[in-house]
Amino acid sequence: MDSRVLNNMQNYLQEIETITSKAGETVPLQRKAFERGFSFKHMSFYEQLAIWSYIWTNTKVYRAEMFCLYFLEEHIKNKDEMLAAWPTIKLWQDKINRWETSDGISKIYAQLVEYDAALILPTYKKMEYVYKPMA
Repeated sequence: MDSRVLNNMQNYLQEIETITSKAGETVPLQRKAFERGFSFKHMSFYEQLAIWSYIWTNTKVYRAEMFCLYFLEEHIKNKDEMLAAWPTIKLWQDKINRWETSDGISKIYAQLVEYDAALILPTYKKMEYVYKPMA
């Protein structure tokens, strides 16, 4: 990643962490803040996916992680987009350490199984052998 792209990604991360910190504590307030938007909301699904994946990987803020899941939920009805996102979002499971993010990503993965079980289920089979206690 070149320095300009990395700088943009870091700015997007900071933007989302700031939005989530000012939105309020409750899930409805966080969702409302997500719906109000952010500077990269106008970009294509694939450009946004790259940004949200960067945010997912680099944030330590739980609510920023939830925004990443809200993005996927917003697109869950688009089978083609979601299946194209699979190589990226299947790696997100490695960072799960809270029940809330586990529930959110499980809902998304379950929908993907309905779209293409042959693609998704091998990852689930690997997941069942890995046990990580959650906080």
